[in-house]
This record gives sequence, structure tokens and C-alpha cells, in this order.
Amino acid sequence: MKIIIIVFIVIFMTTGFAQDNYYEKTIQQFEAKDKKSFPPQNAVLFVGSSSIRLWGSLKDDFPEIATINRGFGGSQTSDVVYFVDRIVTLYKPKAIVFYCGENDIAAKKAVEVPIEDFKKFVIHVRKHLPKTLIYYVSMKPSPSRKNIWPKMVQANQKIAEYCKENSVVDGHKNLGYIDISAVMLQNNKIDKSIFVKDMLHMNADGYAKWTSVIRKRLVKDGLLVEKEEK
Repeated sequence: MKIIIIVFIVIFMTTGFAQDNYYEKTIQQFEAKDKKSFPPQNAVLFVGSSSIRLWGSLKDDFPEIATINRGFGGSQTSDVVYFVDRIVTLYKPKAIVFYCGENDIAAKKAVEVPIEDFKKFVIHVRKHLPKTLIYYVSMKPSPSRKNIWPKMVQANQKIAEYCKENSVVDGHKNLGYIDISAVMLQNNKIDKSIFVKDMLHMNADGYAKWTSVIRKRLVKDGLLVEKEEK
């Protein structure tokens, strides 16, 4: 009986450790890069799931500002919260562009889960970086996940409301919502032409649409000044 109990405890602890550190190697890779060349402070940090990780043209899309990409594929909102001090706060960015949540819904979590986890992220960042502006980028419509798009719409609406109601703290605006779903739809249908073969991740045209929307918001909020064409 004792042997069975011991085996059970070992399995439980091992499983728990694996779950808590599923992305540990990825985070360590970020830290290894930081040791070679630590990113500048006051950059705009892009963090979240694979839509951020696969944004290979990020620096070229925002050449006027320093950007940091800390996307890790498959991540859910709770994962970003878990690693927040290792991939977010240490960089002391002037703004954070946050994209995560659709993997939560795809994993059949309740709509409220990514919302509450995002709130935890905001609370933590505000505690350590009260002047850093946080943008939540809406969950995107993807052809391969069209069956759960209605749930993502619900989550987007609730997060938009949260951002609006909590946008200002101590007279300082540090929370905003960016809707990218509109530019990814044509006649209320998902535009398949902006996705790669898996119909989940975007191609260059998809990222161009994201860039246009996010750039406009950064310009509006004074975080980016576009260079005048000669």
C-alpha cells in the first residue's frame, strides 16, 4: 500500500512539474538571447501566442520604434501570466501589445477564464509598471476555428468592456483594446486569403492588416510618430 501511495505521489508531482514548466525551455531560450543582447527599455513589447511568435516581419513593420517579440506558440493566457516577470516586466516596456486567449477557448475553457487571467496580467503589470500602456488585441477569427468564433466574440466583448471601464488609473491611461477582427472579415465572413495552409495562422497579408490597425492606434496614443515620405 505504501509503495502504491509513493508511486502516486511521484507521478502527481512529476505531472504537476511538467504542466507548470511546459514552456520552460522556450522561456530559457528567451533568457539566453537576453544574456547575449538585452533589449532596450521603453520598447513596445509584443507578447502572447503563436500569432505573435510567427510575426517575423515585426521589426520591419514598426521600424520607427524598438520592438520585442515574446510570443510562444500554443500558449494560453494563464501561461503568459505565469511567466510575466521573465518575459514582460523585466524589460520595462513603454507599451505591451498582448495577444492571447483563442487557445484558451480552443481548449474548451469557459469564456470567463481568459478574461479573468487577463485581468490578473493587468493587475500584476500595473503593480510593477504603472505607466506602461497595455493593449489587448482581440481574438482573431480563423477558418479552422470558426465553430468557436461565437465564444471568442463573447470574450472579446467582455474584455473590451473591461478595458474601457479600467482604462485610467491615477489619471494615467494605461489600458486599451484593439479590435483586429473587423479587417479580417469580408461581408461578415472570414477572409481565407490572409491565412496559410492550416487556416489558423496568418500569411504576410494577414500581418499587414494587423500592422495597419495596431500602427494607427500607436500613432493615436503618441507611441509612434510616422516618418514623412520625401
